[in-house]
Amino acid sequence: MPRHNHVLGLVVETARGVRVGRVVNIEIDIDTHTIINYYVKSSWYLRPFRPLLIINKDQVVSITKDRMIVDDLEQKDPLPISRQSVAPSPALE
Repeated sequence: MPRHNHVLGLVVETARGVRVGRVVNIEIDIDTHTIINYYVKSSWYLRPFRPLLIINKDQVVSITKDRMIVDDLEQKDPLPISRQSVAPSPALE
C-alpha cells in the first residue's frame, strides 16, 4: 500500500499514455481515512498556464512506484480548481 510520501510527486498519465503532470497534494476523508482526490500540477513546459487538476479516486486506474495511471481526462472532464467556484465574467461573454 503506497504511503502519502510515495504518492506525492508521482508522474500522472492517462490510460492512453498522455502525460498529465505530477501529484502535488492529496485530499483525505477524515471519517474513512482514505484519499478522495489527487491534486495534479501540469508540467510547465507541457501546459504552462493550466491550473491544478483534481483527479477523483474513482478516475485512478492504477498506482505503481513510478506513476499513476488515470482514466482518459477527455471522457471525465475534471474541472480545474480555479474554475470550480469562479463564475464567467460578464465582460467576456
